[in-house]
Amino acid sequence: TYCGAFDEFGERNSLLATMEQILDYVKNRSKANKQQGLFESGNIEIPEPPFDLIETEPASKKQTLQWEKQFLGIFLSEHPLKEYENILADFETKIRDINADMVDSEVIIGGILTNCKKILTKNNADMMFCKLEDMTGAVELVVFPKTYESFSGFLQPDNVICAKGRVNLKDGEIKILVNEIDNLDSSKIKDQRAKIKDTDKKSKIYYSMDKKNTNNKFPNSRIPEFSNLIICVPKGSKKTLLENIKNLLEMYPGNSGVTIKIPLNEHFLEKKTNIKVEISQSLLNDLYMLVGKMNIETE
Repeated sequence: TYCGAFDEFGERNSLLATMEQILDYVKNRSKANKQQGLFESGNIEIPEPPFDLIETEPASKKQTLQWEKQFLGIFLSEHPLKEYENILADFETKIRDINADMVDSEVIIGGILTNCKKILTKNNADMMFCKLEDMTGAVELVVFPKTYESFSGFLQPDNVICAKGRVNLKDGEIKILVNEIDNLDSSKIKDQRAKIKDTDKKSKIYYSMDKKNTNNKFPNSRIPEFSNLIICVPKGSKKTLLENIKNLLEMYPGNSGVTIKIPLNEHFLEKKTNIKVEISQSLLNDLYMLVGKMNIETE
């Protein structure tokens, strides 16, 4: 019913509102048929009782599409981005186009949020994992606390947005580390899409909205001279912090080692991990948000 299997019998909301009466009607009709069987030889007809659906406000297109996605896992009658088709056509990068060759590249993609999960960091700051879907595919968005604080208003299921971020590869799965979010049809994003047409398509930068990065003293976001990253876990940290650190490190695969210092009584237990990372300014900034700048060292 939710997905339109009985649309030929009535409007979905009306069918749902009348469901209890429909079940009673079918039950009573079955009883009547059994009774009629006793008189088959007498050609006696038992009339069916009248039945009308309850009149309700018709389900909106948005609601029916949500039902289809919830119960079938796909949008059946129409894709919710159909009305944004012309805007999405302006994006050179579709979600299906993002691949491992684009790791560390910046992209702007548009679509609908189909899932949003918020978690809490060690510093009691909110961050979020979302799934963004366009008409070609879906990708996970990772929204760290600083970005979440600035753009949390956009991060609701079924919101249609565009997101700017860096392509990341973790466990063979593509993710986007988001740093900006806006409305899909905002003039700001339209201006940036127009500018990108003048950029070098062979560059590792796609849809760069701001070539200046005053907070990053490493222009290419890489710090090749460091061979080891040391992370000191603050005392009193929750067990989930280590898992969050591990998940974050796996988003930055590389060749540099990682050492974790875990508090033990009045001392720290130093443990070398099997994780290898690329020590970049982006990774350091993300770790600063999780454990604090004073707890990160490089050598």
